[in-house]
Amino acid sequence: MSESASNAPMLTVERADLEKQAIRVADAIGQHGYSSVLSAQLSKVESRIGKIDRLLSARPAPKLPTFTDEQIAEFLRQECNDFCNALAGDPEFARQKIQERIKSLVLTTT
Repeated sequence: MSESASNAPMLTVERADLEKQAIRVADAIGQHGYSSVLSAQLSKVESRIGKIDRLLSARPAPKLPTFTDEQIAEFLRQECNDFCNALAGDPEFARQKIQERIKSLVLTTT
């Protein structure tokens, strides 16, 4: 069974039922003392509640835009053109544009 946050109403109802079941099992343990069967049942119910909580709090992955090869190529052409124009213009403006793109420069000897 595939579960997701899109099943939120059903999961919410199941969670409420499990909470009631957990209370009944805990009451039984309280009245009759420790029982490995009751303890295992409580653990199973609590585990399922935890899983439902994670499913309900999960956010869907954002839908990323898709670009054609031509759109990407045009974007890169425009960026290169803008950068070349910046380098050919005012030296201070060119320095700023270079610093925006290059965070650190390490020179080594060979």
